[in-house]
Formats: sequence, C-alpha cells, structure tokens
Amino acid sequence: MKLTIFVQAVSLAGWLAVCTASCTRAVATGAKGQAISPVFSHGADYTFERMRAVRTVRDAFDQGPIILVAYVYRPLKLDRHEVVVYSHGSTAGYAVSPKEPRAPERSIIQFFTARGYTVVAPMRRGVSESSGTYREECPVQSSSSTLAENTALFDSGLQEAVLDSSAVIDQIIVGNLVPPDAKILLSGVSRGGFLRDAHPSSAYRLGRLLSGVREWGKLYGSSSATAANADPPSPRHRRPG
Repeated sequence: MKLTIFVQAVSLAGWLAVCTASCTRAVATGAKGQAISPVFSHGADYTFERMRAVRTVRDAFDQGPIILVAYVYRPLKLDRHEVVVYSHGSTAGYAVSPKEPRAPERSIIQFFTARGYTVVAPMRRGVSESSGTYREECPVQSSSSTLAENTALFDSGLQEAVLDSSAVIDQIIVGNLVPPDAKILLSGVSRGGFLRDAHPSSAYRLGRLLSGVREWGKLYGSSSATAANADPPSPRHRRPG
C-alpha cells in the first residue's frame, strides 16, 4: 500500500529549539496558526500520550523484540488529521546519556500543534524509555572510545534510525493516527535531519537539508552526508506482512 510522504528536515542551531523559516515552509499551504493563549498548556491546547512499537533485533547486542516508545502530542483546537514525525539527534559522543529524556522542545510542539498537526516523536533504540542497546555512537566525550570508532558507527547508526522510524510509522501512525493514504511530514534535528533523505519511504522532498546538517555529516566523514544531493528511492512504502 502506497503512503505519500512529504519530507523536510528541520535544523535547530546550537541544539536549541529554534523553529526556522524552513520549518514554516515545510507545512502545507493553508496550515495557518490558530490563536493561542499566552500560556500554551496541556489539556487546553494539546494532549500527550506514550505509544509503543515493537521491532525484532538479532545482532551482537540484542536478541529478540525491543520496545520503541513514541511521544504523541495531539492538537485540541485545530486538527488537520495529519502527522509530523520529529526525530531527535544523537548524543554528541555521549555528551549526554542515551537515557536522558529526548522529548521535543516545547516550541517545536507548539509550532506544529498550533497548525493542526499531531507530533510523533519516536525514541530510537536504547534512547530514553525505549529498550535495546544504543548503537548510534560510542562514548568519545569520556575518552572511552576514539573519534575513529565513533565515526565507524555513523552509517550503521543511521540505518538503525531508519528501521526504528519505519516501525513507528507502520505500527503507530499508518492506519491508526492517520489513514493509510495520509500525508506525513518528516522533521528532525541534527542526525534526525538525515532521516529526511535516508528514509526509504521518501516520495517527495520539499527543500533541502540545511547546510549545518550536511556539514555535521561531513565532519564525521560519512558517505551519508551526500544524501541531500541524491535522488530519493522508490516512493512505495510497504507495511510489514
């Protein structure tokens, strides 16, 4: 079954939640913001819940099913019945623990829910409340591993992120939060921005990755850093089974 996906990466400078002009261009035409009270609040403007997807992993680190927790924020005052998947970044070489909370910044939640989008923020393998072993980076900051060892994990880590995101889209979003033919907007920060081009479901690409995200990939010497200039893969999104 075909799922049309609109894709846009959102780069947030300095790891802060600053929604740039690219974020504004990404939303569909006519998605105007609603009037919001000065106090943006849970229960008045949006609801929050945790939803879970299951992915089976068999590698040297995990054997069997892992639970992927996704944070879901639904608008109350205006509902377009469309979803934004917001992908978090990496741990910056373990500058922060993978188990620290990785929820989107409040300004991100407010920006999208005010325009009627449901925000789904998947916590990837080993991150925050999701189970499994974190394999996207190794602890460079504590000198427990080298930059070369960390760089070697980049491409495999990105593929892990794609598999996690696909599980959330298939099990939580499609046919549940939105109909199978609904449009989905992909957004993210830093490594999460790479999912805009790496995700195999990309049917259309709006705009380009901001230079900051591309340079981050070049810094780590990944071949995936050139993905912003590559043609998207097949637009067909296959659900499991």
